[in-house]
Amino acid sequence: MKNVSPSQGTSKKGAEKEKETGNNSAANQSLPDPLATALLKVLATVLQCFATASPEEKEVATPVQRMVDLIGYVVCSGVVDDIRSFFSAIHGPLSDDPPAVNYAQACLALLSATAQYIGSR
Repeated sequence: MKNVSPSQGTSKKGAEKEKETGNNSAANQSLPDPLATALLKVLATVLQCFATASPEEKEVATPVQRMVDLIGYVVCSGVVDDIRSFFSAIHGPLSDDPPAVNYAQACLALLSATAQYIGSR
């Protein structure tokens, strides 16, 4: 619909609004959310703590089930898909964008902690 001329059913004002909306959504996608970064770090820390726990601590059924539930929620809620989308959109160095670097590190920490926890079971 972006290539439709104003005479084909879309007013000029509507076309400009569509263009603005598209630009804003692209800008919002490129900026990682600081809250999301912090939450990813917290989840990674929790999983890391349970992954490095002693074998006796890992035998308690309730924490094990909670960690499995947490991993299932992260996967089913689309967090892993969002991480994949973020890394797929990177087409160059991130060194000039500190929030993106922090978000990428938090994403990798979560994925690493998840893999370590699953591997340690």
